[in-house]
Amino acid sequence: MILGHYDSPPTLQEAEVTLMGAGAYGESIVCHVGNNNWIIVDSCVNPNDSKVPLPLDYLTSLGVSPLNISLIICTHWHTDHIRGLSKILEAAPNAEFCISRAHDQNKFLSFVGMDSSKLLNSSTKEFTKCLSILKERGKLFIDAIEDRKIHGKGEELGHIFCLSPSDYTKQIFDLEIADLIKAFYHPTKKIPYSSPNSKSIVLFAKLGPHRAIFGADLETVENEHEGWLRVMKNKITIDNKSSLIKISHHGSVTGYHEDIWNILLLDNAVAKITPWKLGGNYLPKQEMIEKYSGHTNQLFITEVVESHKQKARDRDLEKLIKSFKPNLQEIKYKLGIIRSRINMNDAEAKWQVQIIMGAKKIGL
Repeated sequence: MILGHYDSPPTLQEAEVTLMGAGAYGESIVCHVGNNNWIIVDSCVNPNDSKVPLPLDYLTSLGVSPLNISLIICTHWHTDHIRGLSKILEAAPNAEFCISRAHDQNKFLSFVGMDSSKLLNSSTKEFTKCLSILKERGKLFIDAIEDRKIHGKGEELGHIFCLSPSDYTKQIFDLEIADLIKAFYHPTKKIPYSSPNSKSIVLFAKLGPHRAIFGADLETVENEHEGWLRVMKNKITIDNKSSLIKISHHGSVTGYHEDIWNILLLDNAVAKITPWKLGGNYLPKQEMIEKYSGHTNQLFITEVVESHKQKARDRDLEKLIKSFKPNLQEIKYKLGIIRSRINMNDAEAKWQVQIIMGAKKIGL
């Protein structure tokens, strides 16, 4: 179990939004919406031991049964958001499963049962496993559509809504797939492609009087009919400003827009980031950390990426290591957890934030 002495569950009246990041490559949100109902958004694993997805490990630490998971959401099908997702779905027979029909081409081929064997990658395999589990249970997924409520009945539980993808994004995807189908008859034709980030599911949580936004990897694009520009124009679902946000796309410049903070968020909102690092590329950049810090002094990150290059070992130490085990490698795995809880029966309550393991409050 991953928590140790942080294993006290929330009360039935407390909302919880817990963001976890796995070694600068992977993120997931575990959310309690009241009355022992839990939601999992995306999935990640310990890269040194991928047998148990971290969201399940976290809930086990709290003494929460997977039977209490009522909804699993995959915001988009990028590997750092979906590792272990099928294992969570398999362990949670009572859970509904929410995805967007607008995803990438590989997933579409699996979805309609076409031969995608030449295109399979890890995320497509994970997607196919999830579809197989749903088929075995005789269940359909919930299609994420802008302004659709995907969880919540009555006043005692939190309500979860989709803010994206927009109708425009879905229609563009349909056109993309039409070109894909044509390309099957013309193998030399280049197939158009748009990133799954543009189709990410942004979630809006109504937790009693409190509001929260989970930004996934949605980006700001020039077209006002999709991305963050479209979300900010939403007048149907967004009834109040949010006091908590999971910052989108690992704090990148493409996930930022000043009006997100002016229009969607209360002053000094709790803001959370998971970093991303692959090869020599990394997020967030220092200039973006400074920009986000200008909006709130409650900025948290699951891991501070201190170095982007593998540190050199002492030459004698390197020789010694190779003499014992030539393939021995340094373990780089880190886990950071940012947990926030709030009383859903108290409109004046503030988020109580705990930083666990490798997580940090920026500025401290």
